[in-house]
Amino acid sequence: MTPESYQKIKSILQQAQNLPIMKQTDFITKACQDDLELIPIILNILAEQDSTLANAIEKPLIHQHLDRENRGESKELAAGDTIKSYTIIQTIGMGGMGYVYSAQQNYPAERKVALKLIKESLNQDLLLREIQILAGLNHPNIATLFEIGSTDHDQTFVAMELVDGCDLLSWSDENGLDKQKRLDLFLQLCEGISYAHERGVIHCDIKPSNVLVTEINGTHVVKIIDFGISQYQNYKSEHNTISGTPSYMAPEVLHTTEKIMADTRRDIYSLGVLFKKLLVNYLMTKDLQAIAEKATAIEASNRYAAVALFAADIESYKQQIPISARTHSLLYTTPLFIKRRLGVVLFSVALLIAIIAGYVAQAQQASIATEQARMAKSAQLEAEELATFLTELFNVANPEKGKDTSVTAQELLNNAKEQLLSIETPSLLDARFMHTIGSIFTRMGRYDDAEVMIDMSLQIKRRQLAENNDEVISGINQLGLIYRKNLRYKKAENTLKKSINLLNSQNNVNIEQLAYAHNHLGNIYFSTNQFKKAIEQHQAAIILRSELKDKKHLADSYNNIGVIYRQEGDFKLAADYMNQALDIYLEVYKQDHPFIAAIKNNLAYIEEQRFNWDAAEHLLLDAIESWKKSYGLNHSNTLTAIKNLVLYYQRRMRAEETIPILQELISSLENSQAYNKQAEYLSYLGKSYALLANFNKSTLAHEKSLDVLENKDKGDKSLKIKLQYRFVESLILLKRYEQALLRINQAISDFEQNFSESDKNLNMHLNILLGEILLKKSSYLEARSIFNAVVDDLKYENAARLKVHRIKAILALGKIKCFEQDYQQAIEFFNQALTMNTQEYGYQHKTTGLIYSEIGQALIDNNNLIQAKENLNKAREIQSQALPKKHPDLLLTLSRLDSI
Repeated sequence: MTPESYQKIKSILQQAQNLPIMKQTDFITKACQDDLELIPIILNILAEQDSTLANAIEKPLIHQHLDRENRGESKELAAGDTIKSYTIIQTIGMGGMGYVYSAQQNYPAERKVALKLIKESLNQDLLLREIQILAGLNHPNIATLFEIGSTDHDQTFVAMELVDGCDLLSWSDENGLDKQKRLDLFLQLCEGISYAHERGVIHCDIKPSNVLVTEINGTHVVKIIDFGISQYQNYKSEHNTISGTPSYMAPEVLHTTEKIMADTRRDIYSLGVLFKKLLVNYLMTKDLQAIAEKATAIEASNRYAAVALFAADIESYKQQIPISARTHSLLYTTPLFIKRRLGVVLFSVALLIAIIAGYVAQAQQASIATEQARMAKSAQLEAEELATFLTELFNVANPEKGKDTSVTAQELLNNAKEQLLSIETPSLLDARFMHTIGSIFTRMGRYDDAEVMIDMSLQIKRRQLAENNDEVISGINQLGLIYRKNLRYKKAENTLKKSINLLNSQNNVNIEQLAYAHNHLGNIYFSTNQFKKAIEQHQAAIILRSELKDKKHLADSYNNIGVIYRQEGDFKLAADYMNQALDIYLEVYKQDHPFIAAIKNNLAYIEEQRFNWDAAEHLLLDAIESWKKSYGLNHSNTLTAIKNLVLYYQRRMRAEETIPILQELISSLENSQAYNKQAEYLSYLGKSYALLANFNKSTLAHEKSLDVLENKDKGDKSLKIKLQYRFVESLILLKRYEQALLRINQAISDFEQNFSESDKNLNMHLNILLGEILLKKSSYLEARSIFNAVVDDLKYENAARLKVHRIKAILALGKIKCFEQDYQQAIEFFNQALTMNTQEYGYQHKTTGLIYSEIGQALIDNNNLIQAKENLNKAREIQSQALPKKHPDLLLTLSRLDSI
C-alpha cells in the first residue's frame, strides 16, 4: 500500500464514521471510484468497529469520558446497592460488556473505584483477556486494576482505579501548558507504554481519550486506560480483523492476513500521531519534525524500534543534544554543543541555520542539474567555512580553550566584528555574515557599529552581484532603517526610495522586501509629521503583505496606521486599525505574547481618549502582565506600560494607587543599577505624593531622583532637565511657588548650558512652566512677556507637541487680561485658543472644557450671566466626561456655575 492510499483510507474513514450507517456504503463507493480495491478494506474496518467487541472496547473506564447508554439486558443497579465490599454511588456509563459504576470500596481499603460489571456475551473470552492483560500491568502511568471477582449471581466484575481527569490534549489546552510541559506529559505516556511493551503487551488503540491526565499531590500525572483491544506481542490473527481508531492506525494494520498484528511499532505510530497533535500549535523545530516523521513513517521498519528510543530522542531535544532521528554532521552537532555549553551564544544556531538555508535555497533554484550540484557543493563548502569561523569565534568562551568562562554576547559580537573587518580579501560569505552581525547591532541600538558592518557588506556584494539582487537590496533596506534610527530622516528616505525603485526593476519582484521598504518609509514620514504620505506607504505595505499572507507583518502595518491616526487625534480610526492588528495577532500568537501586549498598550491610550476608562485600565494591566512574563519587570517595554498605568492613575486622581507600584519598581531598579530609569520613576513618585498633598515625601522623592544621576553615565542628556521640570510641576501643585521659581530658573540655566534653542519642545516646556509660576505669583507683566515670546516662537510650527505649548500660552494671556479686567481682549484670546485646540484635539478634549470654563468666568466678571452660564454648561458637559469627578478643573467649573 502506498502512503497516498493509506492517507486516503484514513480520510474516507473519518468522514464515513460521521454518517448514518445506511449512508456509509454509498459514500465509500463514490469516494473510491478511482480505486475500487479500497472499498472492501474500508467496509471491513467499519464492520469491525460496529461489532459488539468494538463497542465493548471503545468505552474507557473514566467518569468524564463515559456516555450513559440504554443498551443491554442486565438490570441497572441503583445508588446504595452493594456488590461484595463495594457500595454503588452512581452509574457512570454502559458499554457492550454491561454497566460501569463509580463505587465506594469499604474493605480492605476505603477508596472510590470504577466498577465494571460484565455481562455474559459471545465475546466473553475476549473481554476477560482484557482483564488478564491489565492485571499484569503495575505502573504509575497505567490505570490500576484492584480486583477481579464474582457477584452472588456469578457475574464477573472488575474494580479499577477511578481517574478524575480529562484527555491529554484537552488537559494541555485547558491548563495552558507550554511546549516543555507538554513534552514532559508525553514522556510519562512513553514510560507507561514502554513498560507494557516490555511485558509483551501492545495497547493497539492509543488516542487522546485513552490517555488521561489527572492531578496527584499537585503533580500532573498521565494515566493510560482501555487496554481492551491490546494483544500480546507476536499474537497472530486467525482472521483478517482490524480494530482501533482510524486516524491513529498504522498503515500496516490494513494488511493483516497472515501477519503479526501486535507489534510495538503499531503503538509507536499512534504515539507519533498523538505527538504531532499535542504540539500542533507550537513551532516545530527541525529536531521535533524529524522525531515526529520517524515515529509516523509509513514503513514500519523506518520507525523507532522501541518506545524507549522515541522517548530518548525527546529527552535529547530537551537537553539540546543531537537526536538519532537526524543525520549527525558538523553543521548539526556544533551549534548544539555550543548552545549546551554556553548560553550566551544561543544566537549562533540561528545565524548558522539562516545562512545555510540561504545557500541551500539558492542551490535548489538553479535550473540545470549540473549547476544544482555545483551550487550545492559550494554551499556546503561555505557552510563549513562558516562553521569553522563560528567555532573559532566561540572558542574564546569555551572553558576547554581558555580561562575566562564569563564572556558576554556583546564581547562575542565585538570579536566577530573585528575578525570580519580584518579580512584582507573578504568573500561573499564574509559579506553575508557581516550583514547578519550588522542586523544584530541594529536591534541592539548600536547603530554606528551596524552601519559600518552593513556598509562594508554592501561594498563586497556590489562587486559580485547585480545592484537589484535581493541581497544587495536587503543591505540597502537595512541601511535605510539604520539612518532612520539615527534620526537622519532625509538620507533614510532617499535610501528606501532607491530600494523601492530597484525592487520594481526586478523581473520577479521580491514582495517581502518591497513591503519592508514601504513600511519603513512610512515610519520616516510619520517621524517627520508627514502623516498623509506615511499612511500611503503603510497602505502599500498592507496590500503587499496581504498578498504574501504574512499575518505578523500585516498586523504591524495596521498598528502603524493606527498610531498615525492616534497622533492626528482621530481615535475612532486609530481604534479600528489597532483592533484589526490585535485580531490578527490573537490568531498568530498566544494571549500573553509581547506583540499582543504592545497593541494593548497602544489601544489603552486610545480608549482613554474615547473616555472608555475601564477598558483603558484593563488593557494596560494586561500589557504589563504579558510583558512581565515575557521580559521581566525591568525590561523597557514593561517599564513603559507601568509608566503609562501610573500616568493614567494620576490623570484619574487615583495617585494613592501608584505608590506601591512605583515603590516596588524603584526597589527593583536599585538592584539592577538602572540609574536613569530609577531616577525617572522616582520623579513620578514625587508627582504622586504632590497630588496627595504630601510635600515632604514629594520633595524627598524628587531630590533623590536628581541625586541618583549625579556622577553617573546619564545616557539621555535631557533627563536631568526633565527631572527638574517634573519637580517644578509638583511644587506648583503644592503651591510652593518660590521654590518652584528657583527650580525652574536652575533648569533653564542648565538647558542653556547644555542644549541649543533648536530643541524647541524642551525649551518651550520650561518657558511655559516659568510663565505659569509668574502668573501664580501675580507677576503679570513678566508672565505676559514669557507667553508672548512662546506664541511668537511657535507661530509657524505645525508639530502637535509644539502646538500644545502655543495653546497654553494663548490661554494664559487670556487669564492675564482677565486679571487686568480687559474682558473683551481676554475672550478674544480664549476663543483663539479654543479654535486651535478644537482643530487639533476635538471638541470633547479636556482643554476645550477648560477654555469654555475660563470664557464663562470672564463673562461672569463682565456681568454677562446668560452667556456665562451657556459656556459653563458646555465646560461641565465636556469635563464631566473627560475628567474624574474630583478633578480641580471640573470642581472649579461647578463652583462657577453655582455662583451665577
